[in-house]
Amino acid sequence: MFAKLIVILFYVQYVLLLTNCQEVAKFFRKDYDYIDSTKSFYKIHTIHRTWEDAKEMCDFEGSTLFYPYDEDEARAVINYWNQTQPFSWIFIGVSTPNAREVFETVDGLSISQVYDAWGPGEPSDAGGIEDCVVLRNDGILIDDQCTRKLPFICKKTLSTLEWNKLCDLPDMDESLRRSGYTKWGVGQPDGKGKETCGSMFFNGKLNDISCDQRCFFICEHEPPTLTTEYDFRFGRPN
Repeated sequence: MFAKLIVILFYVQYVLLLTNCQEVAKFFRKDYDYIDSTKSFYKIHTIHRTWEDAKEMCDFEGSTLFYPYDEDEARAVINYWNQTQPFSWIFIGVSTPNAREVFETVDGLSISQVYDAWGPGEPSDAGGIEDCVVLRNDGILIDDQCTRKLPFICKKTLSTLEWNKLCDLPDMDESLRRSGYTKWGVGQPDGKGKETCGSMFFNGKLNDISCDQRCFFICEHEPPTLTTEYDFRFGRPN
């Protein structure tokens, strides 16, 4: 079979660590920055998206759409934001999913339980269509249209990191599910717990394989976020 098919080992997420403990190393993804005072990782997305698309992007990366839990986190993240980016507004993970003007976080908390520094007259629900929340870089919250496109921040807490001890890869199984590509070969996976690494055939189909099998492999490197993609024309709501 191997005369016709070359099996290529693939890694969904790759990282070399000098320690076998991800939490001690304080590593999530190389495009996320760690803030020690909040014990969390953050990534500022400069490409503008709707609120729903922003939430989906964070979910895809294994994180959540950021909202400040308290004043200390708001201050720490805003300081990080102002030091690295020029824009004045971001979507945060707060909306009205169940009832008008009843704001909840993406994990189901009432906004009254977290940071809620509303600006004067906010939330205003202007036109009856402002169901999502925007954070200004001065710490003020306003409600706005969910269909507006704005920058946003994704967050991953240190306490929610998971480690795959079989391959020393963070969140390997979760990343495979979220990758959007799960086209297994016929009858695969068939290792029944004995084949705990992934491979790919020439036809693009996935296969489970023994981690001791010697095969060709491909390395992948994600480029860093390019701040030049920021469009200054849309850095704040109109």
